[in-house]
Amino acid sequence: MGEQIFLEHFLWFDQRVREGKYPNARHLADEFEVTHKTAQRHIEYFRDRLLAPLVFDHRRRGYSYSQPDFQLPVVRPNRTGSSTPPSWSRRIETWRFRSVAWSGSVGGTPARSSVLLR
Repeated sequence: MGEQIFLEHFLWFDQRVREGKYPNARHLADEFEVTHKTAQRHIEYFRDRLLAPLVFDHRRRGYSYSQPDFQLPVVRPNRTGSSTPPSWSRRIETWRFRSVAWSGSVGGTPARSSVLLR
């Protein structure tokens, strides 16, 4: 359940960034009724662990992507039909290590392309 909630937060935040709404921790906290500190931790996780190229715009008081072509990792439904893998955190770590870098290539494919989690 916690993994699904986290995924929902990330997808919501990503959508707001793409819409040019410059979301911040307060927006995330208000939308999902979590503490401001929890929202900050989620944003830090998005940036540091999922390698989302988030940059804070002080003038607009919110985040945008430094690389507009950034793509979220793709999640394939598992055998039960759920789109959230049973161990999301571990799989994100696997994806993170597979991505190696945001430039160049990984296994012959562009590093910026989406990665299927297995």
